[in-house]
Amino acid sequence: ARNNFGFALDVNVRAETIRTSELAYSYHGGSVRQDISVFHTQASDLIVRTQHRIFNSDDVIKRSGLEYELRYQQDDLLWLANAVYLKQGHQQLARDQGVYFQHKWQLNTGATYTWGAHQFCANYQYGSARADVGNYNLLTAKYSYQANRWLASLSVNNILGDEMWIPNVRVYSDAIVQGVDDTNVRLELAYRR
Repeated sequence: ARNNFGFALDVNVRAETIRTSELAYSYHGGSVRQDISVFHTQASDLIVRTQHRIFNSDDVIKRSGLEYELRYQQDDLLWLANAVYLKQGHQQLARDQGVYFQHKWQLNTGATYTWGAHQFCANYQYGSARADVGNYNLLTAKYSYQANRWLASLSVNNILGDEMWIPNVRVYSDAIVQGVDDTNVRLELAYRR
């Protein structure tokens, strides 16, 4: 049997099975919102597509970790933060090659402050090592000014000049690509009707 694209199809292909457990706690009080969760996911019967056929894999993939989110807003200041820990991240497991291409730690935090027609923004991202790629730090900043229908903004991307490389997670190869440009400045002027 073949599918609509001409691939040989195993007549016994089953639906993928995914089981997820999550324990979460949320706190909302005043200007603060916090969420923390512990999670575990197990996937089996994953459908695999090769050049010549489609079938179910015998591999079982497990992911477990912790996620924390924070939102703080006070008047014209908004601060967001997120941290994720993946227990299996950046490990070489025989039956789960994809986990080697995932971060063990990811952090993201940013703030926006609005003062009249002025807006100031900053964002920081961190990703720990994965595959053959080291960790990265990415810091960006942006200033905007709104006057009637005109918007002017100045942004500086990758302020730290850190190289951010991304492994090829589509086919799990040794190939890597550059994730962001070196430090660059961008000036924009827009008119809105």
